[in-house]
Amino acid sequence: MTGPLRMALAVYSVWYWALGFSWMSLVLIPAAISRAFGWLWMRVPFVQRPMGLTPRLNGTRFRVVYDPGYRPEIPCAYAQNHVNLFDAHTACAVIRNPFCGLMNAWQMRVPIYGWLMWLTHGIPVPPRPLERARMLPRAFEDRAARGISILTFPEAHRTPDGKVHEFKRGVTQLARDAGLPIVPVAVRGMYDVMRKGSLLVRPGGVVHVWVGPHISTEGLDKRDMQRLTRAVEAMVRTFVEDGKVPDPAEYWPPAGAEVGERPPTG
Repeated sequence: MTGPLRMALAVYSVWYWALGFSWMSLVLIPAAISRAFGWLWMRVPFVQRPMGLTPRLNGTRFRVVYDPGYRPEIPCAYAQNHVNLFDAHTACAVIRNPFCGLMNAWQMRVPIYGWLMWLTHGIPVPPRPLERARMLPRAFEDRAARGISILTFPEAHRTPDGKVHEFKRGVTQLARDAGLPIVPVAVRGMYDVMRKGSLLVRPGGVVHVWVGPHISTEGLDKRDMQRLTRAVEAMVRTFVEDGKVPDPAEYWPPAGAEVGERPPTG
């Protein structure tokens, strides 16, 4: 990238970040109201819809494919590939049921963004392993009991190269213990908008998203959970890296079964 072009992109990025945070500041008002009336937040997308507009302020356009097995009326744990700081906004633009985010605890302290995460029942991940083991299962069970889905990023870190990296099994186990099915979410093209290690935002562009089916976690043992984690990772990778809409049955046979039905383990 040439010097003048980089300078122009830096100026644009400063303008866009100011616009984005100003917009999110306005979203704080309906978020606070909906937090005070929990039933209202569950029925009206006061926060999700406006947050989903943030990337669109940059001219980003979304093209979304929903798998026939996606059932938004059923709470779930979404497993999305981790690209950049707009991942949560992307989820807000495409997810069709109330959800909260699973995020590093320090993100809850970020002005405006962190406040929005708290107002929408976000789950902070403690830095200490023992504290995580004690707190996260309870948090997942609490959100599941209230009918709130949970957005997760099983890679744990943003991609350094645009590719999909190893999914950790912890999300699958937390979902199983809370009685939540897993839904893969694959985002392709967001790496061209913004990348890890940089605050430069590139205007415009088309981002393609695939929202997969609800996949039951009921009754999975340790081996099953590992298999399911690898299957979800492979589905997401197929869409992100190859640009192909995956057939879930090729990766995880019970994907088309009724939610709650235990898959075969042989």
